[in-house]
Amino acid sequence: MAVLVPHGESRAAARAHSASLFAGGVEGAWAFPWVLPLALLRRPLGREELKILAGRLREASLDGGGRIQSGEGAALPFPESAPAPFRALLVYGPAMDLPLSPGLFGGTDGVLHVFSRAVLGCAIVTAPPTAPDAGKISFRAAAAANMLYRREDAAGPGEDTAGLFFTWKLGKPVWLPPVKKHR
Repeated sequence: MAVLVPHGESRAAARAHSASLFAGGVEGAWAFPWVLPLALLRRPLGREELKILAGRLREASLDGGGRIQSGEGAALPFPESAPAPFRALLVYGPAMDLPLSPGLFGGTDGVLHVFSRAVLGCAIVTAPPTAPDAGKISFRAAAAANMLYRREDAAGPGEDTAGLFFTWKLGKPVWLPPVKKHR
């Protein structure tokens, strides 16, 4: 999966919102690494592809002065092209005002599906929760990265979800260029 990794301060706000979701007892929720999923990939993007993506993401953020800001909570479904275990799950968190389109990945053959909108993942859920607003989250500094997100099933396939968990690993990030270089 290609993701946008916000600067640490913004991830702290997302972590706090995630903690409030879990403290509130949201059923059918699992942790997500506080990043914005951008696209499902056939293969990890190479370093040069990530640099191009980072530049295009910066360009896409210039309407907001280079700052990416949150809106209301949103539930982002995994696409039909996702592996079977993910198709019934949603990435939940504040929607961000970063426009996503296949053009961000133009010329990259490794993309299976570009997500329809940018959501800062605070949890993976089976249904959109009724949750308090995350408050305003805003960032200018961010990085593009590959992420491996894998479902693990300690209970065995088709059994109770009590043993279900997810693991993730972020690849080496490529920071978005400074705003002044793209004006």
